[in-house]
Amino acid sequence: MSNKRFENATDYIKNGKCFLQKALERNFSTIKSKEEAVKLFSMIKFNREAILPYGGNDGEELPTNFMEFINQLYTTAISYKAVEWLNEEYKDSITEFSLCLGESNGRDLTVFLKDNTHVIAEVFAVTHPDSNQKLKHDLLALSAGQSEHGVNSIRYAFLHCRKRNLSVLMKGVPKRL
Repeated sequence: MSNKRFENATDYIKNGKCFLQKALERNFSTIKSKEEAVKLFSMIKFNREAILPYGGNDGEELPTNFMEFINQLYTTAISYKAVEWLNEEYKDSITEFSLCLGESNGRDLTVFLKDNTHVIAEVFAVTHPDSNQKLKHDLLALSAGQSEHGVNSIRYAFLHCRKRNLSVLMKGVPKRL
């Protein structure tokens, strides 16, 4: 999936949440029609009967298996929540957002500000903050270099796990959203 850039965060998030809900409803209706556990687990792992919780470039459905759908579902939902928070935090300074969902290359989230500062963020959902050292690796990636693309940058890590709900880390200080 290509990176998505948008100027109006409110409309983008509204459309994104609608598509996420559509994916949940469609995918749930497929699951509940399966009765045997072995067939269900096989279908979850191998069959491409689900759709990703975000649309393609023109809102088209992107097929996947349910395992990948589950993985992408929470990261996508956390990404939308992060955009909402950043939109409120920097509402008078934002010129553009760039959101990389799924397997897109690049920063998970970049916010371009009027003063040529970039807000960059990594966004993820994990079972535990130390799981696979994801938080450690993302914080290291965010701390690499003081500027990106030759401009000043403000850096965040947004994470969701069972015990934390949505949290944001900025300069090592946790803040619950």
